[in-house]
Amino acid sequence: MPTARERGSILLLVLFVLVVTGLLSAGLLTMALMARRTADSVVAGEQAGAGAEAALDRAMATPVQPDSLTLAAVDSIALGRLDLGRGQSATAVAIRLGRGLWLLRADATVEPLPGRSLARSAVGRLVRLFPGELPRPIASRSWIWLTQ
Repeated sequence: MPTARERGSILLLVLFVLVVTGLLSAGLLTMALMARRTADSVVAGEQAGAGAEAALDRAMATPVQPDSLTLAAVDSIALGRLDLGRGQSATAVAIRLGRGLWLLRADATVEPLPGRSLARSAVGRLVRLFPGELPRPIASRSWIWLTQ
């Protein structure tokens, strides 16, 4: 039969094991929550990138109006807003850089859900614009990811 001293040491051992198990469980839970938040941020960033891409493609498919070609350098015109649903929207603008040279830029935003951060994405393409024609790309697009 164990003595009172032996029973006390077993109790301390069991308490130590319970504390270690609790700390490990809390650490695993924290890691799982952080992985979930990271996955949500990646999804929101991908949605914003796809929205910006869609707005840019729409702008590339829009013929140029002759009166918009008379803007001064660095002036811009709005090419429209694209509502993508569920807190997602995108806008496109054309910025005149010089004679016949324009930057088409599309920005997309994914509004945050509770516990998720706002995601933004911008994509642009240099194009040549001539009256009544579709924009002609002269450079590949470049991505700018902004997540806040």
